[in-house]
Amino acid sequence: MTGLSRFHQHAVELLQHIGFAAEIHQADQDVFSLSVDDAYALHLGILNEHSWFILVELPDPIGAAAPLAAWLRDNHLSDGVLQPVFSLDEQDRPCCYLRLPLEGHSLPDVLEAFDTMLDRADQLTGKNG
Repeated sequence: MTGLSRFHQHAVELLQHIGFAAEIHQADQDVFSLSVDDAYALHLGILNEHSWFILVELPDPIGAAAPLAAWLRDNHLSDGVLQPVFSLDEQDRPCCYLRLPLEGHSLPDVLEAFDTMLDRADQLTGKNG
C-alpha cells in the first residue's frame, strides 16, 4: 500500500466516523480540509511516504492579547506520542500541527489525535485555557 493510499484510508475512516461522507475523493488528493464553525480550518494531509498531519489554522493574525506564553509552554519537549506544536504561519496567523506516522496506528489512535487537535484548536480560539 502506498503512502497516499494509506493516508486516504486514515483520513476517510476518520471523516466517516465523525459524520462526513468522504468516500469519494480524487486519487491524488493529498489534503482534506474542513471549516469548523468559521473559527478555524482543520486540514488532514500527507507529508511523505511515512507521515501525515493534522493542522489547525486560525483565519486572523494574532492580536496583542494572544496567550503566547501559554502556547509556547505547550511546545515543550515531551515523550508523549501526541505532541501538537503551536506556530505562526507567514501572515502571523496561529496554527497548530501534529505529525503522525502512516503505519502503526488504528482508528482509536487517530481519534485520540483528532480530539487532541480539537482541544488545541479550542485553546487557540480562546474557548479554553
